[in-house]
Amino acid sequence: MAAGGENIASARRLFSSRGKDSRLPKGGFEGAVTHINTNEWKGEENKRSREDGAMIMFYAPWCEMSKLSQPIYSAFADELLKKNQQQTEILSPLPSAIAVNCELEKALCQEEAIDGYPTFMFYKNKIGIEFEGRVTVTRLSKFVASKMGSTKPKEKSSNEDVTSMNLNLPAWGTKENSGKVVKITNDNFGSRRDPRSSLFLMFYAPWCTHCTEVKATFSLASTGGNAGKDVDFKGTVFGAVDCDMEEQLCQDFNIQKFPTFAYMPGNVKDVVPDEYDGERDAEEMVDFVLSKLIGANVPDSFFEEA
Repeated sequence: MAAGGENIASARRLFSSRGKDSRLPKGGFEGAVTHINTNEWKGEENKRSREDGAMIMFYAPWCEMSKLSQPIYSAFADELLKKNQQQTEILSPLPSAIAVNCELEKALCQEEAIDGYPTFMFYKNKIGIEFEGRVTVTRLSKFVASKMGSTKPKEKSSNEDVTSMNLNLPAWGTKENSGKVVKITNDNFGSRRDPRSSLFLMFYAPWCTHCTEVKATFSLASTGGNAGKDVDFKGTVFGAVDCDMEEQLCQDFNIQKFPTFAYMPGNVKDVVPDEYDGERDAEEMVDFVLSKLIGANVPDSFFEEA
């Protein structure tokens, strides 16, 4: 079990890069993730869940680390739900993801020896195993998959393989929302390293409010800003990396904060990305990329309307 001081201090370090803006509004977590009380815990349905496989987040609403974990766990629970809905009849159901508010269910949490918040427990055959480490959707998913054992992934069709390597998928659902920003993943990043084109990437997390606010700006910059088609990015690819889903790629680039913008020239191998730390403004971003391409600051007159 999570042990008081040392584990809490460790958790603070692990979440140190997450800002206060990542919290869900009051009541949001209760609406996003199924909560159970002591009576429900003892009921047949939840006993069966803990037999088949269940991930449970024990938390306290006043705990800072619990607040920071809630958006991540909500995304994890939503992903499990979608996978369960897509699951074939041949395969066993995926585990459920639920939560227990230890401020309201103190006796239950004491009975389960919960002594630190948040504590994530995976139950199967009524045996609880604690999840430890940095909390991300990817890590939680891999942990659950390793403990379920018998659940096998569905074979990919040839169409799914083509889709997974489509290098021009919009970063945020549609081209209207994404401009020319494409989705960058662990799988397609290598194919994106082209000596004929550079990369300008936005590393983000879906729970980060600042990231959500700047998506439209980055999308506008990808189309040339106010100058639009008059801007020649010389093949530069604007891409977005979801660090909750593409954890390894973000670790490789040592991403410590969200959002992080980085430029990588295509003609230099193994170059250290050049971080953009200017204003979160489309014209400033366009100026930054063009200055990398032509080696000088773009004159202000470039952006003046004719």
